[in-house]
Amino acid sequence: MNYRIVMLNHAFEKVFGVIEKNVINKNFIGAVRNKEIFDFISSAIDSDVDTKQKIFTVNSNKEYNFYNVVVATAKDSNDNLSRTIVVFQNVTQLKELEKIRTDFIATISHEFKTPLTSIIMGADMLNDESVGVLNEEQQQFVNAIKEDSDRLAKLVNDLLELTRIESGKAVYKFQKYSINSIIECAVQPFYNLAAQNSVYLHYEPDNSLPMVYVDFEKITWVLNNLITNAIKYTGSGDEICISAVYESNKVYVTVKDTGTGIPEDYLEKIFEKYVQVRDSDFEVRGTGLGLAVVKEIIAAHNGVIWCESKLGVGSSFKFTLEVDSFDVDEK
Repeated sequence: MNYRIVMLNHAFEKVFGVIEKNVINKNFIGAVRNKEIFDFISSAIDSDVDTKQKIFTVNSNKEYNFYNVVVATAKDSNDNLSRTIVVFQNVTQLKELEKIRTDFIATISHEFKTPLTSIIMGADMLNDESVGVLNEEQQQFVNAIKEDSDRLAKLVNDLLELTRIESGKAVYKFQKYSINSIIECAVQPFYNLAAQNSVYLHYEPDNSLPMVYVDFEKITWVLNNLITNAIKYTGSGDEICISAVYESNKVYVTVKDTGTGIPEDYLEKIFEKYVQVRDSDFEVRGTGLGLAVVKEIIAAHNGVIWCESKLGVGSSFKFTLEVDSFDVDEK
């Protein structure tokens, strides 16, 4: 494919400093002069997806601006590619506003963290009766303080993690690991909690699985979040099963429960920020941030995450991880 330009508008001329008559019928790379953008457009055209978009930094008139590059392909009656439309949307102001919002949330979260730590420590001391024996009513108040403080601390930690990810400041330490060791590390702290709720938590290691190339702590955090959610939405006699299988050069990890399930309308929304499931028969719990962080972490591992669920039957959260190619070759 020669990627010839057949039409462009004045705005494109202004942004990239070109004149239409000089670039018409010529290769697109000569007009954008940006290999990263050209490679993205090329891959978008070659893919089976009708529309793809990504934000790039563009040096325009000695100023760096952010542009959302949208690539849409059009096919003829024989399903052959006939035209490609590329739209450059200047989103610089939106990116600047997003940075202000992210910085503000990060600052507020940090300001909350110190007093929260003191409140939690104080509640723990009261709970341990380090400063004296509590009567039943006092114990109830302390338990309420501890529960609400822990919930607020989780919200603050989720906000901080999300702002780090969105600002590109999240640090990932990728290494080869056994998926069994990651899952076992994540599951171990929840056995007692599950038992207290009369929930059966189960994982059967599969030693035939190849090594995965991941950040151990980040994927453990993902599993912790998914298992926590599963316990929240299961009751006495329910089951939570964690499994992993190797297929098509990827490891598929599943956290399946037999809990309340999720309304179908929410299955595409639950990974968005601040989204909480609201249904007449569905109690709202959590911050609405955990799954948004989970999605970003999995995306950073070149994986995908999705949910399959049915009300009254349960939910299955599934995500993919890249395997270590050398380990696969050896098997």
